[in-house]
Amino acid sequence: MLNINSNETKKIKFGISISGVQARDLKGALRLNVEGVEYGFPIVVEDEKVVATIPPLKNLIKQPIDELKRYDVKLELIANDTYIAPWTDVAKIKMPVSVEVAKNIEEEETKTERVTAAISSIDEEIIEEKVEKPKRVAKKVVPKKKTKFSKIFK
Repeated sequence: MLNINSNETKKIKFGISISGVQARDLKGALRLNVEGVEYGFPIVVEDEKVVATIPPLKNLIKQPIDELKRYDVKLELIANDTYIAPWTDVAKIKMPVSVEVAKNIEEEETKTERVTAAISSIDEEIIEEKVEKPKRVAKKVVPKKKTKFSKIFK
């Protein structure tokens, strides 16, 4: 069984013996099937070994991973139009809890704008209020009846 930590890069090396083909002519991938999605990781063929590198799966797999499940994994090789799966197994994927802090943290500044005013000169204006005194209105007296005395006092 292959144990994979989803937070780490995993290198898997296979020793191989090759016949009927040159090592440089081998192509292939390590295939991991997780919940119906197959992920392929390219291989590098070196002197009598095959190296597959699985990057951190937390960056690739966005769906939740069940740590109790076992996932199919296999090595596929293709040479001269021939498909070969020389290794198959199951993988257990661990999803350890981790918290990462970004390197470049920007601080948000709260800006309070201040309003300033400068007084360059002061102009004063005096407004005089004129209070008008109420005028006396004289009532005109109109005599009601003409009498003998009204001609005399006129």
